[in-house]
Amino acid sequence: MDWLASFVPKPGLSLSAPYWGKIAAIGGSAVAPSGSSKITVPAGTFDTTVVSWHYGVDNFININPNLPYPIKAQTFAAVTAGNPPIQFAFDLQAMGQGPPSIPKSHVQIPKPPLTIQTARGTYYIELLWQPETIVHGKDTRFGILFMDSSKSIVDQISYSFKITTISDGKAIKDLHDQKASDGTGEQVVDIPRDGPFNVVVSVDAVGGLNTGDFIESSTFNLDAT
Repeated sequence: MDWLASFVPKPGLSLSAPYWGKIAAIGGSAVAPSGSSKITVPAGTFDTTVVSWHYGVDNFININPNLPYPIKAQTFAAVTAGNPPIQFAFDLQAMGQGPPSIPKSHVQIPKPPLTIQTARGTYYIELLWQPETIVHGKDTRFGILFMDSSKSIVDQISYSFKITTISDGKAIKDLHDQKASDGTGEQVVDIPRDGPFNVVVSVDAVGGLNTGDFIESSTFNLDAT
């Protein structure tokens, strides 16, 4: 839902709106509601609104307006040649209360650098860190590189940097109005405990011009030992 929200100006648009926003790539169609569909997934059968767009292939996300998460999705990464790989795909498995437990067998320790495109496709944000193995209770030095959709460095960036624990959503660090005059930034953080955490880097302004009502951020899922 956060990914879809990045295409909609605040405070939001209706599921009946004819147009939400455009993928930041030449040849991509608008991201927009495109009809209704009754679908069955492991969690049950739902009446959904289909949000779709086309960039090389058809992409879709099925939304039920009474639920805070999508029911089904299949989206593809934007590529200029070859068959696009799946960006994300899922079926709603079940509904309950509280965050689901993290399958230990699926946890992989990421290695730097990680590069993630912002949801609207306008920027790439690359995250590096030292030491490579993040140890709680010790300083970790994070480096940030800002690039445009063609992966050229963008300077005069104002950005936000937030780290939260995944287990309870507690903020470890939440910084705003950070400067990356040459397109690079640096933050030093002591992760207080082991376990998975999120690093969210947001582009707030470029060359002194605010990015406006749209969300331009990348989320990195990391883990501390």
